[in-house]
Amino acid sequence: MLDTVGMLFGVAGAFILSSKRNGSKKEFIVFICFIISNIFLIPYSFTINSLSLIILNIIYLLISIKGIYKNFKKIKKEEVSRNVKI
Repeated sequence: MLDTVGMLFGVAGAFILSSKRNGSKKEFIVFICFIISNIFLIPYSFTINSLSLIILNIIYLLISIKGIYKNFKKIKKEEVSRNVKI
């Protein structure tokens, strides 16, 4: 069950990412999908005793968290530039 949910969110994130539409909301949804995928795949990796899969999913999780952080930073910067009147 953990592997199926993890796989579905991973595929959903990859599909959204491949749609190639620019936008901060899309990027945020992709990172959330990947984080949910990793959250389900890490415990599954423990159940099958796969150290390499555990490490891989932890690294993917950290990269996704970094992506959300950078995305929020980008959104704030865009909002500030829209609010500045010349």
